[in-house]
Amino acid sequence: MPLSSKLPSSQPITTAERSKDKNSFLSAVLTDNESMTAASIWTAALSIGALLTGTILWEVADRAACARGIALGKRPYLALVVAAALGTAVSPSDAVAAVACAAICVGAICDLRSGYIFDPVVGGGLGAVGAVAAWSGNAGAAAAGAAAVAGTLFGLWLLSGRRGLGMGDVKFGALIGAGMGPLYGLVALGAAFVLGAGASVGLLALGRARLDSAVRFGPYLAAGTLVVLAYHRLNTGVVP
Repeated sequence: MPLSSKLPSSQPITTAERSKDKNSFLSAVLTDNESMTAASIWTAALSIGALLTGTILWEVADRAACARGIALGKRPYLALVVAAALGTAVSPSDAVAAVACAAICVGAICDLRSGYIFDPVVGGGLGAVGAVAAWSGNAGAAAAGAAAVAGTLFGLWLLSGRRGLGMGDVKFGALIGAGMGPLYGLVALGAAFVLGAGASVGLLALGRARLDSAVRFGPYLAAGTLVVLAYHRLNTGVVP
């Protein structure tokens, strides 16, 4: 049998087939563009929502501080914008984590400037995170995370003789756990202790702190949260 008889016969591509392929390609391009547009709109809305959350909570914090005779200073507009941007960048698909980042930023700045994490700030942050979690179907994870992180910090507070940590840190841990969930909330807590220990050792070595110096733990809790979110985002492309 001749070799040519075993080869499939080639059929010329008709104009209709070429048009069909072209239309399929254009449809795919349009679908991708629509997806990118929707993603951009969602990211922008999430950033604005996180920024509004942080701004409102700062006003709440300022009033709470004034009631105690504490001046928090100028509004940290830049920090709030950065927190909203970072929260959206590391969690573009997770509204809970993005809103939590803004609320956590406010609590950390309050602790850094005054030594207090005011209850209205934590309560407002928990309310915002809880509402978004309920809307997105993550209320159970938020509640479990709040209980896990706050429960751990409360246990450490009791073991330390109520000296190493404050109840403000415990309540702040509930906000972090609600935004991160139980697993990543506890990982963020561990990262916060590592960062806090490293900073304390550095300050001791430089002579800027003593062994009995008080440590404001809120900023380290916030830093630990951001580190875990960023690490997870860079390694998997998604957030918990």
